[in-house]
Amino acid sequence: MSGYELDNKGFKKDSEMTSAISAISYEIENGLHSGLSIDDIDIQLEYFQSEGIFPPNLKIVDAFYDKKTSLSGVAFKNTDTGMVTVGMAGTNFDNGIFQSSKDLVADISIVLNGPTGADEYFSQGNKFISNLKKKYPIEAITGHSKGGRDAVVLGVEHNIPAIVTYNPAPITNDILYYMNSFTGNVNIKDRFNSSYEMKKDFFNYKGDIIHFVSNKDQLTGWADFFKSFYTGDRYVIDNNKDHGISGFLGEKEQEFINSHLLKHTKLGTIRGLEMSQIVTGQELKKLFDIKNKFLQNNNGSLSSSQEIFLDASEAIILTKGIKGTIEMDIYNLQTMYRQSIEKSNQLWKDTISKASNIGSKLSYNEVLESLEKGNVTNDTLLTKPVGKYEKILKKLHAIQEKYNDFIKNINDAIETQLSTDQDLARQLRGM
Repeated sequence: MSGYELDNKGFKKDSEMTSAISAISYEIENGLHSGLSIDDIDIQLEYFQSEGIFPPNLKIVDAFYDKKTSLSGVAFKNTDTGMVTVGMAGTNFDNGIFQSSKDLVADISIVLNGPTGADEYFSQGNKFISNLKKKYPIEAITGHSKGGRDAVVLGVEHNIPAIVTYNPAPITNDILYYMNSFTGNVNIKDRFNSSYEMKKDFFNYKGDIIHFVSNKDQLTGWADFFKSFYTGDRYVIDNNKDHGISGFLGEKEQEFINSHLLKHTKLGTIRGLEMSQIVTGQELKKLFDIKNKFLQNNNGSLSSSQEIFLDASEAIILTKGIKGTIEMDIYNLQTMYRQSIEKSNQLWKDTISKASNIGSKLSYNEVLESLEKGNVTNDTLLTKPVGKYEKILKKLHAIQEKYNDFIKNINDAIETQLSTDQDLARQLRGM
C-alpha cells in the first residue's frame, strides 16, 4: 500500500460542494498515481470528516486515473440527496515530469485542436461517466483550470444538468489555430467544420454552465486577450487571488459561490422526476439527431441494423428514465428503513439500560425476564421489526437490480451488434 497522505487544501466541513470536489480531485489523482486504492482514499477522507475539515455529506463512490493521457476524475455522492457530482483534476505538477508533461500536451491541444468529447483524450473519462450513470443520478460536474475545460466538454457530451468550473481553461482558440494554418500544415476547411460541430453541441446544451473566476487569474487574462472560446456564464470574484484552486475556499469566496449557484442554477434542488425528465429529454434529442444523420446519409431511409440500434438505444433511454424517476423514492425509502433499523437497535439498548436502573440491581437475565412479563422482548422490539425492514430493503434492491440487468442486457446487445457490424460502428464514430 502507498504511504501517500492527502493534503488538506483548506477545506472545511461546510465547504461548498463543487469547489471542495474540484480542489480534492488533485489530491485524489496524486493518491491514485501513488498507488492508493479507492478504499484507502475513503479512509483518509473519513478522517478529514471526523476532524471537521471536509464536508461530512460527501462520500467518494469511484475515481479513475488514465496514465496514458493523465486525465483523471472522481465521483462523490451527496449522502443527503443521493445525487452524484463528478470532479475533474486540472494540470497537476505533483506526479513527476513525465506525467505532468501529458497535462501540458493537453493544454497545448486546447489551443491547437479544441478536442470534442469524442476525442481519444476523453476515452476513459467517457467510460467513467457512462458507468456512473448506470448506478447513480449525476447532478453536476466540476473542475479547475484544465479540469474546468474537461468538465465542460464531458458535461455537455453526457448532458449533465450543472457544470461548475473554477478559473477554467478555454474550450479552444480559433485565432491561434488559423494563424498556425499559414504554415501550410493545417486544413482551414476541416478545422472550421470540426469547430462548427463542436460549438453546435455547446449551443444546444440546455443545462447550466457557470464559471467562477478570480479577478487576478492569469490564465483567464491571456485567454481573453487571444479571444479564446468559452461557453456559459462567468462570475468574477474581486478577491485579488491568482489561478490556484485554493483561492476559492476562503470565506468570502465561498459566500460568493453559494449565492450565485443558488440564484443561477438548480444545483441541489433537482430531484427524482425532474432529473429524469431533463436527462431523458436530452438523451432522446441526441438519439433523434443520430437518426436524422442516418437518414441524410441513406437518402431518407434506414438500414435494418440502424433501426435495431435506434430501437435498442431508445429502450435504454426510456428504461433509465423510469429508473431515474423512482430512484429518489427508492433512495428515500432505503434511508428511512436503515434509520428504522438503527432506531430499533438503539431502542432495545435503551430499554435494557433503563430497566436495569429501576429499583434494585438486577442481573441481565433477571431484567430480560421482567421485561418479558410485560411482553417486551428482543423478538418483539428488535428481531421482528428489523427482519421486516431488511426484507423490504432486499425488495427495493431487487427492483434496482432488475432495471440494471435490463439496461446491461440491451447495452451488451448493442455492443455485440457494433462488433459484428463494422459499417454501423464506423458511422457512429463519425457522429
